[in-house]
Amino acid sequence: MKIKEYFEKEQKVILFSSFVAIIVGYISFFINSPLVNLVVAIAAVIALNAFLKKVWKISEDKKWWLGNSTLIFLLVWFVSWVVFFNLFVR
Repeated sequence: MKIKEYFEKEQKVILFSSFVAIIVGYISFFINSPLVNLVVAIAAVIALNAFLKKVWKISEDKKWWLGNSTLIFLLVWFVSWVVFFNLFVR
């Protein structure tokens, strides 16, 4: 695999994961239970990873998915959830 193709694949996964995480963060703002929010976020990241594997035919190992999708998703989800909470709860 060429380096350019590898980074294009990483960038697509990171950007798409971030976009979906912002949407899930907005949805989590309306759910009042932090535990349910976490379960929704974990379910969303599992569904997202399965969707991306199937659509873009990415066959990387779990470490690659953890670093390029799961951790990015959880970080962006948490930050967007906190931002929406702080913006709209005044």
